[in-house]
Amino acid sequence: MKLRLSVFLGLMLLALGVLDHYLQLREAEARRTHSIFRPLVDPRLEIVPERVRRLHLTLPGTQPLAYERRGNTWRFPAYFDAYVPPGRIERLLESVLTTYGTLVTDDASQMADYGLDPSRAVRIAAEDASGQALVEVWVGGAIAAGSGESYARRADSESILHLHASPAREIGGGRPPMIDPRLLPQALPRGTVSEIRVMHEDGPYALRRVAAPVDVDSPLPFSPHERARFRWIVDGTAGVDTCFNLSVYSYLDFVSRVMIVQLVDPAGDYGFVEGPQVELIDEEGGVTTIEVGARHELGTYAHNVGARLVSIVDEQAATWLTPPAQSFLDTLPSPSIYEQLLHQR
Repeated sequence: MKLRLSVFLGLMLLALGVLDHYLQLREAEARRTHSIFRPLVDPRLEIVPERVRRLHLTLPGTQPLAYERRGNTWRFPAYFDAYVPPGRIERLLESVLTTYGTLVTDDASQMADYGLDPSRAVRIAAEDASGQALVEVWVGGAIAAGSGESYARRADSESILHLHASPAREIGGGRPPMIDPRLLPQALPRGTVSEIRVMHEDGPYALRRVAAPVDVDSPLPFSPHERARFRWIVDGTAGVDTCFNLSVYSYLDFVSRVMIVQLVDPAGDYGFVEGPQVELIDEEGGVTTIEVGARHELGTYAHNVGARLVSIVDEQAATWLTPPAQSFLDTLPSPSIYEQLLHQR
C-alpha cells in the first residue's frame, strides 16, 4: 500500500514538474512573440508612398477627408483645392508604411482600451491611381503624453501593436488638417526673384535686381552670396533710384510668409479688376501674381493667380503686399512693419 502511494505521489510530482515546465515554455514563447518587432504593414505588399494617389483620413467625430496627389503636389479638393505643404503627406505615409511595433494583444474586445474603437481611432486609408484600396490603418491613443509612441492596428487585423512612432502627429491640427496656410503655397516651385512689378494707387513701379559694381581694389575676396553680388533699383513715376537691399529682401520674405485667414470660392466677384497687384518674376521668367481685392469683415481678398486660389488675408498685410515705392528707398525701423505683421497673429 505504501509502495503504491509512493509511486502515485512520484507520478504526481513528475506530472506537476512537466506541467510547470510546459507553462514556463508557453510563457517564454508568449514573451518572445510579444517582444518581436513586426511591421504594421507587411513590406512584401510593396506599398510605397509613390504608389499612393489618394488618401482618406477620418478623425474622431468627423466625416472622411480626401486628399489627392496631382503630379508632385497634394491637394484637398473639398476646400477649394487647397494645397498641402510639401512632404507632409509623404511623411505621414512613410510613418504608416515603414514603422514597426511589438504585439500588445490579439483580443479584438480590447480595442477600446487602446483608443482603437471607431469613435476614437484616427483612420488612414490609401488608394492607388486606379482607386484600389492599398491599406487602411487605425491609430489609437498615445502611450504617454509627448512620448512619440502609439497603439495601432491594420483594419484587416485584430493584432494591436505598440508602435515606437506616432503617425497621427504628422496630421497636426487645423480643420481641415494638413492645409498650407500661406498665400504663396510652398508646394509651388518658385525661383529666386529678380524683378518685382507693383500696381500701386500712386502709380506703377518696378524693382529690378542688377549686378553690384565690383571694387577691384578691395582686399576682400569676391562674395558668392546673392545679396552681396546684386543691388536693387526702383523705376517708377519719380524716376530711377537705388534701393536699400535690406528693405527689398525683407519685403520678399514677408510676401513668402503671409498667412491666409481662410480660402473662398474662386468663382466669386471680389473686386480684383484694376486693383492693386504685385508680380514676382524669377530668374527663369516664372511669374507669381497676387491681386488685392475688396475688403471683407475678416480682412481683404487676395488672389494668387497662378495657384488659382482666392483667400482672405489680414487687412494690413494685404495693404503691404503692394507697398509704396518710397518704402524701398528708406531704411526699415526695428522691428520692421513686415516683422510686425508676420508676428501679430
